[in-house]
Amino acid sequence: MFKNWGFLIGEMMFLLLIAALLGLLVGWIIWGRRARAEGSSENATQVDALHAQLSAKEAELTQIQDQLATCTAARAARGGLSVHRGTCRVRGR
Repeated sequence: MFKNWGFLIGEMMFLLLIAALLGLLVGWIIWGRRARAEGSSENATQVDALHAQLSAKEAELTQIQDQLATCTAARAARGGLSVHRGTCRVRGR
């Protein structure tokens, strides 16, 4: 009764292996695309946030450079100055 079952069992194992490999391939393709799409939107959001931070820091730097120029000019004109908490004050002699 069980004489030629080796071929049948071998064929079933081969087909199960092919189905498993095909499932892994399809799953890898589907999950890979989904992760890439989600990652790109997150990256775009992070890039936008970093651009906003950069713009704010550039504006702050420009403001500080303007204060420095004002203080330097005041020092040259009056002979002395003091800088306290982001503002410059001309010192008297």
